[in-house]
This record gives sequence, structure tokens and C-alpha cells, in this order.
Amino acid sequence: MAEERIKPLKVKNRIFDWKEAPYFVGILNVTPDSFSDGGEFLQVEKAVKRAKELVEEGADIIDIGGESSRPFSDPVPEEEELKRVIPILDTIKKEKLYQNTDLLNFVLLNFHHEILLFCIGSHFHIYFE
Repeated sequence: MAEERIKPLKVKNRIFDWKEAPYFVGILNVTPDSFSDGGEFLQVEKAVKRAKELVEEGADIIDIGGESSRPFSDPVPEEEELKRVIPILDTIKKEKLYQNTDLLNFVLLNFHHEILLFCIGSHFHIYFE
């Protein structure tokens, strides 16, 4: 029954068939309390450089996190998440990084309204979980 719930995801001209192939998800945390990188990518330039590296390393999806998901972390107000994420997405859009690959997706697990609107208005491909 679990296998029936795993359906392919079509985004633009690409199909992610989770049963047929593995996909590389590049994680880009832009939180000061990141458990994986210790807040290394808080500056826009460093974050965009890392996103480019992830694409060059073969990332199919980029997960940009502006709110920590570690256990017992405090929720981040929308204004703070906007300050963390929007300048990075805006720079990626201006540099057309997402056009240098077949597809550059952004996984939004916890999102605020304004970030969602920015992504939709910027024609980023979004997957909600």
C-alpha cells in the first residue's frame, strides 16, 4: 500500500519517478543554528556560491532552509525567514542559476506566505511536502 502513495512528480519537462531512480537533494541551510554546517551560509554570496556548487555536483533539487528543523528549535517569525531566504532566491533568479540545469527545485517544508508568493512570482518550481 505504501508503494501506491509514491507517485511520480512531473515538474516542467522532467519527471521524478521515485521508484525508478535516486535523486540528489542538495541541502542549503541558512540558519544560524544549523546542525549540519553551523551557520556557514548566512551571507547571500556564500549561500549562492554553495547553491552553484551543489548544482555542479549534480543536485536535482535544492532544499533551502530558512527555519531550523532540529528538535526543540524555536519557530522563526515570517519576517526573519524572509530576511534569510528571499535575498538568496532573488540572487539565484537574477543569476539565472535555475536555467543552467534541467531543473532546479526548491523544497519548502515549512513556509510562510510571502516566501511562497515570491517563489511563485519568480517561476521557481516548488514541491510541497
